[in-house]
Amino acid sequence: MVTVWGIDNNLTDTVKCQKLLSSLLDLTIDELTKQSLQFKRQYGLQKPLATVNINYYVNKEIDHIEINIGNEAPANLGNYAQLHGGDMIFILPKEIAGLLLAPQTEFISKEIFKDITDIEAADWQLNILNLSKDEETILTKNVKENAICFGGSNQKALLSSTTKEKVINLLNLQALEIEKVSPALDDIDIYGLLVPYVQINVSLGKKSEFLKISAPKDGMCFVMPSDRNIVFRCNEADILFLDNDAYKDSLYKKNIFDSQEQDINSFSVKIKDKNMEIKKANGFWQLYINEKLSAQVNLGKFIDEILLQFNKLELINGELKVFDSGETPKVDLRINYENGQKDSYRFFVIEGNAYVTYEGYNICFKVDKKTLDELCDVLSKVL
Repeated sequence: MVTVWGIDNNLTDTVKCQKLLSSLLDLTIDELTKQSLQFKRQYGLQKPLATVNINYYVNKEIDHIEINIGNEAPANLGNYAQLHGGDMIFILPKEIAGLLLAPQTEFISKEIFKDITDIEAADWQLNILNLSKDEETILTKNVKENAICFGGSNQKALLSSTTKEKVINLLNLQALEIEKVSPALDDIDIYGLLVPYVQINVSLGKKSEFLKISAPKDGMCFVMPSDRNIVFRCNEADILFLDNDAYKDSLYKKNIFDSQEQDINSFSVKIKDKNMEIKKANGFWQLYINEKLSAQVNLGKFIDEILLQFNKLELINGELKVFDSGETPKVDLRINYENGQKDSYRFFVIEGNAYVTYEGYNICFKVDKKTLDELCDVLSKVL
């Protein structure tokens, strides 16, 4: 536990404090010279810039050191210093002197979200509320849902990989500067946070954080976390503002298969009660039908055509709908990629509409039936 007097514990930059304490413990002195009192003015030690008092224990008894810090030494090496009661003048290394002479705000952490580990593996939800438009956007990543929802509608879209990167960047957000500690209401109003431009509520596991964010100006914006009485200045590019349709459009995944995911190692398909598995072995594709190796060897053109159909399948929208277990999928598709990623999709045709479900999600997405029919035609050719 590291505490800085006058700073709330949840504001403390523990890493910086521990680094300073550790540096002091390892501090050694290279003697410069012994000078009479009249030369202290030259080193700035008659009226030191700061005095450091260090209390420590030796054999359960308290001991004490006092260090006076003077002027900067030449060549930007650090500051002249002197132990209380001693004649020896030495140079306190720049890094240590800088921290000892720093204002209190230097020991306040610039991390917006604290104590978050393994962000990529964690479940999270962002509720982004634009107060000026009275619009809410919900971004969710967990085992059952990996979706974006605009407004209060049940219509959802699948999160793009770009969105996940943007959220991870937000959760790793570091402030550029600490603007104001313990702001008054007038200060909060000046920074545009009394009625914020955007509010973001972040739920990550059991941790929850509520941010007030000002309107961006000159590439910057002000951020105030709910549980810390402090205003940070942040980079506008690191915040999810969602203030235009083009930006929103980039957040959801339009195609079931992304172009960068074409490096497929194998895929299996169940269609018309037949199981087809196509595997890559030594750079060549092998076809198995109902677990028997097929004599067909010219699969290159077929593979190219099926991959083309994969990438033409677009998501129209998502619905919070789970098909009854009695429904039979028109196509059951499982794909293994070279990087170890695995995807599982089930395609249904209900009342003339085509849908796809993803294994692990409780969202059903509508797809273009004509494109699904074309995919089925290509798959049927080889059966």
